[in-house]
Amino acid sequence: MRGAAVRVMRDGAARLEAARFAPALMMLAALGFSLRMALRWQHGTANYWGEGYGFYWDIARNLAAGRGYELAGGTMTAFRVPGYPLFLLGVTGGGWHPWAMVTAGACLGALTVAATGLIGRELFGRAAGLIAAGLCAAYPYYLRHDTALQETALVTCLTAWACVLLLRLPARGRLRLALLSGVLLAAATLTRETVLPFALLACGWSAWRVTALAGKRRGLLAGAAMFGVIGAGRAPWLIHTHREYGEYVLGSEFGAALYAGSSPLLFSAYPDGSVDDSREIVLRALSPGEQAALASAKPLQRDHWLRDAALRQIAADPLGWAARGLRKVWAAFRPLPSPLHGPADNLAYALAWVPLLLFGLAGAWQARRDWRRQGLIYAQFAVFAGITAVLWAQSAHRVFLDLYLMVFAAGFIAQRLGIRPLRQPGELCQGAGSTHPN
Repeated sequence: MRGAAVRVMRDGAARLEAARFAPALMMLAALGFSLRMALRWQHGTANYWGEGYGFYWDIARNLAAGRGYELAGGTMTAFRVPGYPLFLLGVTGGGWHPWAMVTAGACLGALTVAATGLIGRELFGRAAGLIAAGLCAAYPYYLRHDTALQETALVTCLTAWACVLLLRLPARGRLRLALLSGVLLAAATLTRETVLPFALLACGWSAWRVTALAGKRRGLLAGAAMFGVIGAGRAPWLIHTHREYGEYVLGSEFGAALYAGSSPLLFSAYPDGSVDDSREIVLRALSPGEQAALASAKPLQRDHWLRDAALRQIAADPLGWAARGLRKVWAAFRPLPSPLHGPADNLAYALAWVPLLLFGLAGAWQARRDWRRQGLIYAQFAVFAGITAVLWAQSAHRVFLDLYLMVFAAGFIAQRLGIRPLRQPGELCQGAGSTHPN
């Protein structure tokens, strides 16, 4: 029985390797779109605007009404980057159109499936690319959350496609790939500000890899072009924050996040419960005078006060802070979701996440000799872990990385089934003749 099953799997993987890649990938992307739409149809949209981050919807409606970048109640804000509210505005025009957003989210999911397949083919060949795309098309967390009111699907799609272009860049050394990568990374940093450290590392990685394969001049030009595009993309937002706060800042959330993340009280509810509940407990522990001062302070004054208080908190107990940092990283990658849900949902999450993590780690170890190219992916995990250790993260913040584990898992599966790529990894399109030396 076992031998027959292995033969069937090997035969199926061999057919994947021999299949025409582009049509097969398009079919998997269409499958991913259909599954996302079907699940949302079953779930419904009766409370769509109240399910996720409703303040995004408030900002989009105020922008559509000509009131500017405001929260509900007419309060001008620059507390969070504008990428997702602008996406909402572009899709809905500020109108009550939940199915437009559902369709847009499913399209983002389908594009992510395609990007996952291309990354898989780039690193491990056709069969691995299609296996990775299939995993992404049917991944339970993506199926449920890609069509929800949150920025995760958008930032996942943008960073994945940036990776596709960046992996092509070193062998080609073409300026337009660097520019397009910069555009995607700029958009990603304007969707979730914590992408910015990775975007800057990607500029350095691109300069290093292009220099090694196409010469120093092209390498420096590629890195500088990406850096310039990312900076230009962020410039309007920095101008906005300066107008609102008097300083060029990314937003006014960092101080509160750092203060809560450095406090032992963070674990009052988190990670099994919502981190928002823990943050409320942390802030309620301030003295009445401190609470009153913060309530009357301007947003950036409040942010700076909390940042400075957090630094004092860290300096008072650096070892305890470091230990809590490791605990936060574990919370983001642990077998159960953070926050916990019902028993059935927790079990479903574990059954999908734990095998993916184990197979992904096995695939990364198996392909460790190709660390120069894969360093781009490792950097995303390292940046996320570092930010999580300093601030905090729940499962929803981590899932934009899951597709890279799918790629490594697919490479591991294809290798174990003895599938040898018909075309060299590094060729993303028909007729591409360059390969990546390792």
